[in-house]
Amino acid sequence: MSVLSYDMLLRSVDSHLIWLKGNIFVLSSLIQILLVAAIIVLVSIFKKPIKSFAKKSTDRFSFAESGYSLVIRNILDHISGIIIALLLLFARHVSVELHHQTKILQLAANIYIACIAISIVSTAIKKKEIAKAVKIVVLILTCLNILGLLAPLMALLDGIGFMFTGTKISVLTLIEGVALTALVFSVGNFIVDSISVKISKTSGLNPTLEVLFLKLSKTLVVIISAAAGLEMAGFSLKSLHYFSGALGIGIGFGLKNIFSNYISGIILLIDKSIKPGDVIEVGDRFGWITDLRARYVSLRTRDGKEYIIPNEELITHRVVSWSHSDNRIRIVLPVGISYDSDVRLAMNLAVDAAKSVQRVLKDPEPVCRFTEFADSSLNLSLRAWISDPQNGIANVKSEINLGILDRFNSNNIKIPYPQRDVHIN
Repeated sequence: MSVLSYDMLLRSVDSHLIWLKGNIFVLSSLIQILLVAAIIVLVSIFKKPIKSFAKKSTDRFSFAESGYSLVIRNILDHISGIIIALLLLFARHVSVELHHQTKILQLAANIYIACIAISIVSTAIKKKEIAKAVKIVVLILTCLNILGLLAPLMALLDGIGFMFTGTKISVLTLIEGVALTALVFSVGNFIVDSISVKISKTSGLNPTLEVLFLKLSKTLVVIISAAAGLEMAGFSLKSLHYFSGALGIGIGFGLKNIFSNYISGIILLIDKSIKPGDVIEVGDRFGWITDLRARYVSLRTRDGKEYIIPNEELITHRVVSWSHSDNRIRIVLPVGISYDSDVRLAMNLAVDAAKSVQRVLKDPEPVCRFTEFADSSLNLSLRAWISDPQNGIANVKSEINLGILDRFNSNNIKIPYPQRDVHIN
């Protein structure tokens, strides 16, 4: 084992000094270092005025209140770094035109661009796992570029591949295709979501048309993303027609239900038979629609349960809509009184009890009908209308029944028990 001696230390220092003299302590490198320092100091001095001016400009054009507020906020937060990177790139361009060295300027610009990209990505992507993965990829690519290893690595990946219908498909083109697909998909979804938020706030468009616009737009984004990714990867769309028949058969057998639900969802939106907020009854499930998705409808019941109903089921099965064309529904409450009670008084008391409940409509007003002479009672039928079935039916019936019971007790109206006469011979 060798021991670090004084002579070895001197030789190491001398070798590093020689490298510094040949690469750093030369006029061109010193000029670049001073230029980088001057740009950073200059922008730092005017940092607050620059940010204030940028903020006033965005407020003047109402960008901060638009669907792109997140992007604008990220740009404002990194405005100083962006200006430094742009000035460094401009200085590099001028140096190239003057045939001067530009390695340090390029290195500083790359570092600033990488830092800005990583910071913006970390705040723009909502899912932490995806944001972390993108940050790592950007950081690795930046380090490889700074070390001069990015171009050789890309050449290596481009050399590994296979032939597909006369076109070479390499690992590099596949990676580029996946990256482009993810980029187009993310940007497209961001634009669609921003436009959707803007429309819902300003246009007052029908909720059904909003959902239809969102579904069709996101479908278009998926198609464009996939097409762009395949083209970038080298899979020509013209060459894929050889596999269209097999793909169609595969979709027909393997994805039949998925596509059936998707098409059913579009049909439901176009004919406007189902929309968010509707109160419906499907089989033994009763509730209101909270969400329409590409594959299913979310139905929430009064007891807090949420049913995920495939769209196809709403097309092929009988659905009872309580609010399709009119939110008003009629509730019917049977009431039985004894034979020795005043029927007309009981009917008036029942109507008065219904009118006292706030959710019962005044027009059409509640009515009570004498329906039959039953074995043990005189049967009445109280009918009242409400306009908010999504707030519950049983609670309204309970309030009316309590009102009827209180009024019957105060006016000596009896509600009989079941009675039977037994004759013994």
